[in-house]
Amino acid sequence: MAEDCLMKAAVSAISTVLLGETESHGIYDIAMNEIEMSLNEEHIVSELLLCLQQVEHQPTAATPDYYEETVPHYPDSIFRSNFRMTRTTVELLCEKVAPLMRPANTSTFAHPVPKQILTTLWLLANQESFRGVADRFGLSKGTTHYIIFRILNAIKSLKNDFIKWPSKELCEQNAAIFKERTGFPGVVGAIDGCHIPVKAASSDQDSFINRKGFPSIVLQGVCDANKKFLDTFVDRSGAADYARVLRLSPLGQSLSNPLKARELLDEDFHLLGDSAYDCSSYILIPYEDYGQLTAAQQKYNSVHSTAHCVIETAFDLLKERFRRLKHLNMKRIDQAPLLIETCCILHNLILEVEDDDGDDDASLTNISLLTDNSQECDGANGIAKRRRVMVSLSE
Repeated sequence: MAEDCLMKAAVSAISTVLLGETESHGIYDIAMNEIEMSLNEEHIVSELLLCLQQVEHQPTAATPDYYEETVPHYPDSIFRSNFRMTRTTVELLCEKVAPLMRPANTSTFAHPVPKQILTTLWLLANQESFRGVADRFGLSKGTTHYIIFRILNAIKSLKNDFIKWPSKELCEQNAAIFKERTGFPGVVGAIDGCHIPVKAASSDQDSFINRKGFPSIVLQGVCDANKKFLDTFVDRSGAADYARVLRLSPLGQSLSNPLKARELLDEDFHLLGDSAYDCSSYILIPYEDYGQLTAAQQKYNSVHSTAHCVIETAFDLLKERFRRLKHLNMKRIDQAPLLIETCCILHNLILEVEDDDGDDDASLTNISLLTDNSQECDGANGIAKRRRVMVSLSE
């Protein structure tokens, strides 16, 4: 009798630990039925182990009809808080994505496009696991993984529609807005990089460890005065400094070619970067401060900082909207750029459609943007242009 009570207590404790208070009752009943029919202690142990193996493969109960019943009754504010955009924006996204999807000829494709998109948005907006997202939307883990990357690829194919370099007319408009808001002339956009923390394989850690000591990949972005991305590039090596990432990017390669550079930026236009970049006629950076700056140089740096900080705000907003970017715990690091680029595209879509600076519940924390301030300004044309701007700001 004592052994029987002890065995019952063991089954109850193990099932509760593995499944929780509510879900444990079912597996407890199954286990005890098997044990009570056993004839000896050895058989009892084997039956208990068999029951525990069944527990390991017992699927977590899916959220019943979350997409079909719960989401349609969300107030607009809750819908936007959960999916990071309004219903109107989701409808527009569905219209853009639906033509890119293959015909629904299997059970995977049978799920409606809006459900696939909301599943993807939920994953991007949270740090919830794939299994958790699958349970919420009543899908298997494999189907969820397939759906999400299918949607990510579809949205990525729309990049040129939402992230594009401005025409000459728009460059003039951007410069006018920067000048009105900050006083800095000729600014088409601000350029910077930010580190997206990732889970890197131990065998490949060195190429991902940044100077702050954690593994990451670099997102390079250029944004306008309204925090809209004009250009993005993802480099898979967090160990690379921002100047090197720029050289590797299509934008950097275009700026290194005088003919292509003039197609992007007229002589009077430029980007603003921090001291991680080399000074050129296309990217103006601050004066290095060794304690001997003139009043004019100090004013230049102050106005430059005010104008340049918009890209930091854009990165903050991006990470706050799509919190998956605060740490990408992905087994395949080669898939990370796809996810990051998709978030940038959605960021621009939201700004275009909603004309809003962020979520009602989002506190835009100062996310640390890693920069390298050790590089000196070079390039005669850039130095001369920077001096002209400095003089104009002092007049």
